[in-house]
Parts: sequence; C-alpha cells; structure tokens
Amino acid sequence: MKKLIFLKGIKILKKILLFILIFISNNAFSKIILVDEMLNNLDNKIQANYIIINQLSEIILKRDIDIYQQEWEKEVNKKCN
Repeated sequence: MKKLIFLKGIKILKKILLFILIFISNNAFSKIILVDEMLNNLDNKIQANYIIINQLSEIILKRDIDIYQQEWEKEVNKKCN
C-alpha cells in the first residue's frame, strides 16, 4: 500500500516537473528571440560607432600628418637657409 502511494507520488512529481520544464523552455525560447534582437541592435550600433571612429581617426591622423609636415618643412627651411 505504501509502495503504491509512493509510486503515485512519483508520477505526480514527474508531471509537475514536466510542466515546469515546458514552462521554462517556452520562456527560454522567447528570451532567446529577445536576446537575438538585442544582439542585432548591438551589431548595428557597433557598426555605426566603427564608422564614426574610423572617420574621426582619419581626421586626427591627417591633422597630425599636417602638423608633422609643417614642422618638417620648418626644419628643412632652417637648414637650407
């Protein structure tokens, strides 16, 4: 008799655990979609930031090159004169 009650209890626990597992998996898959959208948005932001940083670095490097060129020209003029 106790064994029968124990087995029924185990069957009920298995059903409860199965229900919980199904519930968790549904939530997990819905969260995966949200995470996928977030990663896609993040990729777009990273791409936009990369373009901005690339353009700014080109400006900064050009400015530095111009400054170095001006200094170099001054030194050349000093030595030549």
